[in-house]
Amino acid sequence: MTTNATDPLADERQEWDNAEHLSGKGRRVEVARPGIGEAKATLAVRFDPSDLDRLRQMADDQGAGVTQMVRSWVLERMAAERAEPGSIDGTLSLMEAAMENLRRIATQHS
Repeated sequence: MTTNATDPLADERQEWDNAEHLSGKGRRVEVARPGIGEAKATLAVRFDPSDLDRLRQMADDQGAGVTQMVRSWVLERMAAERAEPGSIDGTLSLMEAAMENLRRIATQHS
């Protein structure tokens, strides 16, 4: 075993790469991961720096991450949009989303 001063893990990496005692003896195991379904996709959304600062502050005030907060807003709006247009449930969903938005704005300015 040699010592590599520029990469202290080089020797260990090489040892594991050449580990004959592991080759062919392993077996594939399925591990259940509760609460994890289909992989999520990413959507990049661009904001003005001042708007992003406000979003971060709002999320911090709520004790949430900015991504989590914005995702919840989008999902709430999508649920409201899925409701039958003109139905009481659809109208209530839209009003609830609007009220929540007004609460956030009021909290931010108080």
